[in-house]
Amino acid sequence: MEQRRSMHWQECISKKIHGGVMHKFKAGVVFMHIAPKENSGMKKGILFSILALMLILNLAALERLLSDDASSDVFSKISALSSAGNKISNISANASVLYGQANTDAARQRFLPFGFEADANSVVFSQKLPEKQTIIDVFYDSINALGILAEGSSSYDGITVDVNAVSNQNWGGTSSSVRLSVKPQCFGYSLNDTNTIEIGSSCGTFDFNSLRRIDVNILVANSEDFNSVGCTFGLSSSCPSSQFDSEINNSYFRLEIFDSNCTSCSIPAGSKTVYGHFNPALSNTITISCVSEGVCTSNPIQISLAENIIISHNGNSGDFLVGLDFNSEIESIELGDFNATATSIIYNAKVSNR
Repeated sequence: MEQRRSMHWQECISKKIHGGVMHKFKAGVVFMHIAPKENSGMKKGILFSILALMLILNLAALERLLSDDASSDVFSKISALSSAGNKISNISANASVLYGQANTDAARQRFLPFGFEADANSVVFSQKLPEKQTIIDVFYDSINALGILAEGSSSYDGITVDVNAVSNQNWGGTSSSVRLSVKPQCFGYSLNDTNTIEIGSSCGTFDFNSLRRIDVNILVANSEDFNSVGCTFGLSSSCPSSQFDSEINNSYFRLEIFDSNCTSCSIPAGSKTVYGHFNPALSNTITISCVSEGVCTSNPIQISLAENIIISHNGNSGDFLVGLDFNSEIESIELGDFNATATSIIYNAKVSNR
């Protein structure tokens, strides 16, 4: 009887448990696990959310990785560009920029066939006319040798250099002119051949009116026999002698001739200075020469004043000082025909001094 009651009791418990699963009976004790009804839709939603989250996290990590790689690549290219720029700056400082850097000194003019001194708004060039060809050849040798040294420097830093330096016939070129450029005024100073100074435009922003004053001093060689100074200024055939006037827009010119060491010269005292404003659109010339019924040995010195100022002398060598005074500050004086390009071998990053 007791056994039938126990079995009946267990059956009743089993019926009352909805969704329950009977596990084990021991000594009349029921052990069971009550399981909730399964919801397959909820499980799939949770799984989908987890997968979506993992995908988003992976995409974010990939984007970060790509971003870091891109940033690193950009930084490397900028670094390569900076290295190429530094190399060009060093080459220019030693070869082409002769004034305008903090460490500019007279040694940078060592290979030029003339000298100059600059200060704020003005520059004075010192030149012998005619100049010896051997002195001019030293310039071409020096500037091309610097180019060769610069091009050979890529073996230790991975930056190639290509230099296009002005060359005479000895270096396979055809140049017969040594030129400097005064910036930002864009005035060029050139020694053409051995016997001509030319001052004029050297780049696009050239404005002749930015030149306030031109001073030319000539120390005549003892071997000359000059005795005459003749002029044409516009319609006038006389040499001007008017002082500088700040109200006049045209440039001012002053010539002074020093012939005290020239024993055969007899230039009248009143003709040794020529000064006045001039219109560059007109013909303005000065000629220093020997005018005599007898024998003259000197070749004339000729000066032409226009938007190109030309001073020429082919004979005994004399000393010429040419001063240019501008209405704005000089930032740099650079060699006109020294073009260099530095290129990073890995990134092809290029920097040029032009």
